[in-house]
Amino acid sequence: MNNHKLTVRPCVAVFLYTEDGRFLLAEKNRPHNRWQIAQGGVEEGESHAEGARREMREELGLELSHLTPTSLTYIYEWPEVQKKLRGFWGQEVHFFLAKLPTDQKIKYNAADPKEPQNSKLVTLAEAEKLIENPAYFQIIQKLHAQAHQA
Repeated sequence: MNNHKLTVRPCVAVFLYTEDGRFLLAEKNRPHNRWQIAQGGVEEGESHAEGARREMREELGLELSHLTPTSLTYIYEWPEVQKKLRGFWGQEVHFFLAKLPTDQKIKYNAADPKEPQNSKLVTLAEAEKLIENPAYFQIIQKLHAQAHQA
């Protein structure tokens, strides 16, 4: 495949945090990079914020009324098989912050095994043990700092 003609897929991720310093990691059903913050692709015609709200609804069953955009982005290359299947070189993730709603329960999308079926509230120290990619963990550290600044 001629990769230099491929573009990146726009993607959004939401760092869902609590007042006590923890945040939500979702577990994907795959062998590597299983743990991440909830994320997904932006559909044509959607803003990043609209995509983030839709993804949280689809993946976790959460309705988020307030999202705070960040200036952080993370671009990564997909494996060759994904490039061929999806027609993109990789993804460019745009990050948002949101307090984890205390009045809603997480509802996983059992009909779609590609979506998370498990999640947990973690500290940064716990997340460091779960997140395999050091560059991705650095983004998580920055999001954590932004979410909990005074």
